[in-house]
This record gives sequence, C-alpha cells and structure tokens, in this order.
Amino acid sequence: MARYGRLLTDGQSEKIRPLLPKPPRHRHGGRPRAADRKVLEGIQWILRSGARWLDPAGAVSTSLDLLAATAELENARRLAQRPACVPGRTR
Repeated sequence: MARYGRLLTDGQSEKIRPLLPKPPRHRHGGRPRAADRKVLEGIQWILRSGARWLDPAGAVSTSLDLLAATAELENARRLAQRPACVPGRTR
C-alpha cells in the first residue's frame, strides 16, 4: 500500500462521504468503526492489486474492517432499493 500513497484525493473523499451510511449507535459501546476513507482506500487497493479480501495491506485496514464495511454498504444498498410499503396492504 505504501507505494501507492493516498488512493483517494481529499476532493474524492468529500464527494463520496455523503453516500456512505452513518455509523450505527450501540447502547453498550463496542469497538468503533474504522475510518471510512481508510476502508475505501483498502477496498480500492484490493481491486487494483488483485489481492484476496483476506490479504489487505496492514497500512490500509484489517480484513475484518473491510469485510464489515462492505457488508454494511450492501445492507444500506438493499434498504435503499426496497419498495416503500403501501398503506393497508400486507405481504
């Protein structure tokens, strides 16, 4: 990862930020979510390098951070595509 430097410019990062889901709030605390920019750079590094998802560069993020972030993005995408409920109609 170090040879690539920053994979996202500040401008790109600012354009992407509103598209990302907000971090969930947990009542009992827990481990904080990894930084969005760091995770996006990790995903971009994997796609550019052809590495396996379990082999991210340590400087980018851990594989668990990347997998958790992609699962969260997928859930947000599914919720956005779900049709709105019709009043008075049940499934």
